[in-house]
Amino acid sequence: MIRLRELTFVAACYAVHASVYASQPNLWVSLQDNAVFMEAVINMMSAICASMANTAFRLKRADVVVEKVLVELVSGVGVGFVAGLITYSVTESMATDVFLQLALVTLAGWGGSKVIETYTEKYFGGGKAK
Repeated sequence: MIRLRELTFVAACYAVHASVYASQPNLWVSLQDNAVFMEAVINMMSAICASMANTAFRLKRADVVVEKVLVELVSGVGVGFVAGLITYSVTESMATDVFLQLALVTLAGWGGSKVIETYTEKYFGGGKAK
């Protein structure tokens, strides 16, 4: 089930990183000049933040028992990075608008973590799958 506070945090991740695009004219000019590296870094930061939001909310739940917190955090970063990278690659090849691309990558980071959490609980136990 999607919680309002999780969606609020994902929206906040998008807003912060979108403001980075909009508020810095030099960055905006360099992005329009095909500076793909900086664009990719901003997108990956947003995907990782959204994925870590889901991980943090999961760790906070009382019904989840975690033996190794560091492993959970590293897997959250990894899932966010991979989901964000895949989405970024697809949207970059389709020449998507940078703000739409950032939104899609942010949602992919959060959604990738949420999907893995749901199916892990469903097939391997460790909580109540819904």
